[in-house]
Order: sequence, then structure tokens, then C-alpha cells
Amino acid sequence: MFAVNTLGALVILLGTDPIYAYASAVLFGCSFMAAPAAITIVARQELTDLSFTAGVALLTVAFATGQILGPVLSGAVTDAVGRVSAGLWISPLLLAFAALTALKQRSAVAI
Repeated sequence: MFAVNTLGALVILLGTDPIYAYASAVLFGCSFMAAPAAITIVARQELTDLSFTAGVALLTVAFATGQILGPVLSGAVTDAVGRVSAGLWISPLLLAFAALTALKQRSAVAI
């Protein structure tokens, strides 16, 4: 999911033709809410019944924190560099990091 999100966030930065915007909307729009769902499934499989609720709560707080800090970081980069595209590169970079991190999970999960 994170890899598809990365592509969706990246493709809009590759060109100005409307096809890039459409491709980004399709890729990102079809996958952005699947990532939290996939993480919840992994949490269900990896955590015990007693720790599942706390684990999902922690993951929700982490997701919300990212939703808050991401735009702030993007805005700070945009202000520092003076170009909106510079700030927009934050998303695919962080999503690519998440995709690479997800490869390190202990067990393979078929979703």
C-alpha cells in the first residue's frame, strides 16, 4: 500500500500535463485509506487480544500525528526553498521510507 501511495504522490511531481494529475488522483485516491486498514490487519495478526486495542490506539495516534506534522513540514520546506514543489517532495520521500520499513515486518501478510 505504501508503495502505491508513493507512486501516487510522486507522479504529480513528474510533469504538468493533466494526465499526471489524473494518474496521481487514481493511484493515491485508491490506496491512501487502504494503508491504515492494512496496518490494522497486521496489528490484528501480530498483537495478542489483550494488546490489540492499545496497539491500534497507538497506531491511530501515530497516523494522526503524521497528518498534523506532514503539512507543517511541507510548508516549512516550501517556505525555506521558495517553491511549492520542494515541499511536495516530502510526501513521496516519507511514503517511500514507510514502504521500505514495511518490508522489514516479521511475517508476510496476504491482503
